[in-house]
Amino acid sequence: MAGEPRILAINPGSTSTKLGVFAGNVAETVAEIAHDPEHLALYRKISAQEGYRYGLVEEFLERAGGGLDAAVGRGGILRPLPGGVYKIDAVMLRDLREARFGSHASNLGAPIAHRVAARRGIPAFIADPPVVDELDDVSRVTGHPLVKRRSIFHALNQKEAARRYAAQTGGKYERLVLVVCHLGGGISVGVHRNGRVAWVNSALDGEGPFAPERSGGLPAAGVLELALSGKYSADDLRRMIAGAGGLMAHLGTSDLRRVLALKTRRSGLVIEALALSVAREISAAVGFIGGLPDAVIITGNMALSEEFTRMVTGRIDKVFNVVVMPGSFELEALAAAAVRVLSGEEEARDYIAL
Repeated sequence: MAGEPRILAINPGSTSTKLGVFAGNVAETVAEIAHDPEHLALYRKISAQEGYRYGLVEEFLERAGGGLDAAVGRGGILRPLPGGVYKIDAVMLRDLREARFGSHASNLGAPIAHRVAARRGIPAFIADPPVVDELDDVSRVTGHPLVKRRSIFHALNQKEAARRYAAQTGGKYERLVLVVCHLGGGISVGVHRNGRVAWVNSALDGEGPFAPERSGGLPAAGVLELALSGKYSADDLRRMIAGAGGLMAHLGTSDLRRVLALKTRRSGLVIEALALSVAREISAAVGFIGGLPDAVIITGNMALSEEFTRMVTGRIDKVFNVVVMPGSFELEALAAAAVRVLSGEEEARDYIAL
């Protein structure tokens, strides 16, 4: 191919689809298409939204113009996989469309990328899906053998932030020891050791800090009492853990900016507790390492708030080398992954189903 490869990156979220066309690692055009919640409610399953969202992607590409050399979608809830870039194949598409391992809007990334690619005769990939599992064996053990820990977190943004830090400091990601904290609707803190995430809280399963929409770790006896009270269905309890917990449960909004603007005693107490829970999780991750990391990286859209970020960093920056990378880099990470494959720097892996 002449010049930089032209890549389409697709990042479906619960209420929007983020899209970008890149020339190599440089964005040519980026858009976020908001979806009316009432329209999405017409689809009984997330997988049923595929055709609707694919049509919007093709409209975006028509406006963007030009050809493509690859399409890459955000990976969804698949079987546990090592980090890396994966070819989209029929088995992967089946697992995502049938929600075999779980339902999430990110499950739409690969099917849409596949349709775009098939129409144009170009390759299609996913990269660093949320189910990246590189945990040390000791990281899987809980206090009861019937309850296992699983790795499900913001792998795409965490690994991209780590790679950016390595590039900025002249190092290699595979030779660094980092703690990366993603601050978003959910919060995950991972230990990146020599290119692998050896420990991370399961951000979707009720572990770690509470977050704008998630409850984080809760006293088990209290959760058991709620479950046995007869007042709440299984779906109600799941939403308490992820979707309607955290700031939403305490203050009726998941918008950090609105919470910070409230300036009430209650809101101040809750936001201080949130910052403390993040700082505590970061410190726990450092404890896993058994020494000081090369850096503690704080990233994600909540890190765009300097006020909140200072509440976190003020508790840890006298001990650790703290680097703030505000915002999320999912589209850039997807494009960079495709570039690494097309340039021969990295080989795309095959998805092998269970």
